[in-house]
Amino acid sequence: MSMRFARVRSFPLFGGALDLRWKGKDLGLRIIDRMNNDISLKQLLMKSDVLPIHINAYGGYRCWTIQHYPSPLPEAEQWRCYQAIARHLLAEWTTE
Repeated sequence: MSMRFARVRSFPLFGGALDLRWKGKDLGLRIIDRMNNDISLKQLLMKSDVLPIHINAYGGYRCWTIQHYPSPLPEAEQWRCYQAIARHLLAEWTTE
């Protein structure tokens, strides 16, 4: 499973960002739908300079990785974005 977001622009490549959409495969967990409907997460990602984020799941180990490229240490606002994403991901694989 892999997910990432893309900015929806008013004009391809050069236009201003109008929206943000998550895409990928979420193994039927509906995480993509939840993150696409999370207005506060969208606003955080739109106003921050968050670099492309890739999320991968390792179902056999019940864990996730969140990667951004290039990989400098995230600033405070970026870190809040990652925490919001992590809350969505962790809500799906609760302890049994």
